[in-house]
Amino acid sequence: MKLGIFFGLVVLCGIVASAHAGAPRARYDFDGDNKDDIATYDRPTGTWHILQSSTRVTRTQQWGDDRSTPVPGDYDGDGTTDIATFNKITGSWRILQSASGTTRTQLWGDPDSVPVPGDYDGDGKTDIAIFYRTSAEWLIKQSSDNATRSVVYGWGSARPVPADYDGDGKTDFATYLPGLLNWQILQSSNNQSRQVRFGGNGARPAVGYFDADNKADLATYTAETGTWQIQDSTTGKTRKVKLGKQKANSMPADYDGDGRTDMAVYTPNTGRWKISQTQNGLMRRETFGAESRRGVPGYHNGAIENQRIHSHGDSITYGSSSSSDSPATGYPIRLEQSLEGGYGGDFISLNYGIPGETTGDGVARLPGDLNRSDADVLLIMEGTNDQFFSVPFDEIENNLRQMVQTGLARGKFVVIATIPPCVPNGRRSAQHQRTVQFNPRIYDIAADYHIPVAQVFEFITAVPNWPTLLMDPVTENHPNDLGYSYVRAAFEAAVSPALVDGSLY
Repeated sequence: MKLGIFFGLVVLCGIVASAHAGAPRARYDFDGDNKDDIATYDRPTGTWHILQSSTRVTRTQQWGDDRSTPVPGDYDGDGTTDIATFNKITGSWRILQSASGTTRTQLWGDPDSVPVPGDYDGDGKTDIAIFYRTSAEWLIKQSSDNATRSVVYGWGSARPVPADYDGDGKTDFATYLPGLLNWQILQSSNNQSRQVRFGGNGARPAVGYFDADNKADLATYTAETGTWQIQDSTTGKTRKVKLGKQKANSMPADYDGDGRTDMAVYTPNTGRWKISQTQNGLMRRETFGAESRRGVPGYHNGAIENQRIHSHGDSITYGSSSSSDSPATGYPIRLEQSLEGGYGGDFISLNYGIPGETTGDGVARLPGDLNRSDADVLLIMEGTNDQFFSVPFDEIENNLRQMVQTGLARGKFVVIATIPPCVPNGRRSAQHQRTVQFNPRIYDIAADYHIPVAQVFEFITAVPNWPTLLMDPVTENHPNDLGYSYVRAAFEAAVSPALVDGSLY
């Protein structure tokens, strides 16, 4: 068991009949009118925007930060969804309880865990819960008795998709393995395990209560084609529906309050929502959102699965001069948190930054590091130290090309970054000028190999007064914490198109 910060854990067994069986409660009902509300989360600022269905008034709430993931639920049992976040770095849950307006905090989890809140004990309150991808262990803090329940179930490498599949009013443990299209469900009503093969290539889970039997239906969404597949739990029949397009994310929820999940999609770059209402069969269209704001339901469904990202570089990849001066606050972990927020699911960011190394060192260690990381994506940001040591440009370029070739030969999705700037008027001014002169070669490399460029240099230097605002004044060549957020943003901009068009599903 990994949750070492907790003492006196109690493992609970057995099945208890639920007093709360019946129609599933709305999951995103922030105003208590039994309808799910359209809601977005702006991860960079931690700001929630909620279009309240009862009044059509927008509620804005700052609750979270760029390291936190939304985990809404009815934690106090008053019938209204509480705004809540989970910080994967600290393992901290922060809940704004709607019944009292007070804040509840709970340490429950760590960087290896995935939040999976649900009503596992059937008392009508959302339980704080996490799932470990490495061990398939579920840890639930039960609201009914404050005890801890530990269950090992499902595929450790799979996506957790908890829901009430048997209609007894309790959330069931469940996982979905996209590669094999395999669903495993542990039904709480009889403690029986159920396995189903359902889905398709590139399909993300989009579980909901699409029919009227109060049981969760298996469902998937394929963004590339905008195709929904839903297996009705009542009839066992599968239906396919087209709703969405490549840049749209699935947002299933009960927006019309009829007790059934509506198919819905949200396109962040336009802020547009399309909702197929089950109550009257009409298509509802709303414009509510922005590029930086992600639909809150998307954090629960429609996830990218087990995407492993290998970040290869020097001290700037490592995280030197960030607040922890370590990988704990470097750009790779920031990227992981941001991608999980934007696309849902589980991204695993692996930091292979070595302070002080040159591109020659990077070439030598890359094959072995790739063997260890087993990553899908390779991010390369090397060359800062080469400029400091005045390594010839041709040698630097040749080393970078070798790293790109190594990644591509192994089938990785490769991104190469421009070399970050130094403070231009300080003791590293010569290094900065060499960087300015060399960076056009990065674009030549990218063009030759048809790979994207992370515009790290450009993202940082586009900010007014960047040497003071974004750079560490001591080293003059490392970003500070705010600067690392721009490094993260540059890599995210380079990776995002492939996530949107399905290249990395």
